[in-house]
Amino acid sequence: MASTGFSYLFRIYLSNQGSLIDVGYYNAGFAIIGTYVGLVFTAMATDYYPRLASVASNNEQCRDEINQQLEMAIIILSPILCGFIFYIDWALVLLYSSEFNSIRTMSIWAAYGVYFKAASWSIAYLFLAKGASRLFFYNEIFTHCYLFILNIIFYKFWGLNGVGVSYLVGYILHFLQMWIVAKIKYDFSLSKKFIRVFIFQLLFGTVSLLMSLLFEKNILFYIVASFIYSILLVSTFFILDRRIELRRNFLKKFYSR
Repeated sequence: MASTGFSYLFRIYLSNQGSLIDVGYYNAGFAIIGTYVGLVFTAMATDYYPRLASVASNNEQCRDEINQQLEMAIIILSPILCGFIFYIDWALVLLYSSEFNSIRTMSIWAAYGVYFKAASWSIAYLFLAKGASRLFFYNEIFTHCYLFILNIIFYKFWGLNGVGVSYLVGYILHFLQMWIVAKIKYDFSLSKKFIRVFIFQLLFGTVSLLMSLLFEKNILFYIVASFIYSILLVSTFFILDRRIELRRNFLKKFYSR
């Protein structure tokens, strides 16, 4: 209710301070982020929450589970986000039409913000697993309050592009908030392994962000972008293969059929 309510209030603000066209563009841009990336979050939560809840009484085991989930979330989402950022123009035409190219910058910033949303999302489940529903509730209310305020401030100065930046800034703050609260309440800490994975994947995201914002979309751009994206895909495949024996499990299912 809080999430829907604040989102509705911001739409009212947009329709009054901007126009109904801005509301439509805002809905279209965040529908992509919320729907398609949200599918990944939902799929991971189905397995993640029961595992975390089963070790909720042990802070050390919780820390291990969360860090493992943080790593997997970033590894899986990074190719999706980089691909979306690199090929945003094609994605908008495919999903909507060329008339929606005006939201490309907003969508790029918002997609980059998902890196931090994925990290904060993984930590936030700790409060639910611990049964601290009140703490979770107050954290979420506080988060939506400053996300709402940031949206208004950034929209006032930079329009819809500012809303995308607001999404990024908001979830950086949310990640720090979840990390600090979890550390104080449950002695949570980020593992060095996750930090290395996060920096490595965020580097690709940063390159895709800067290239998409600063360079003209021509043949040379897509050649370079495809080369970088190929490196990310190959490295992600080998990382996943090392962690969950991707090739072995695939071949096992293939030959069993």
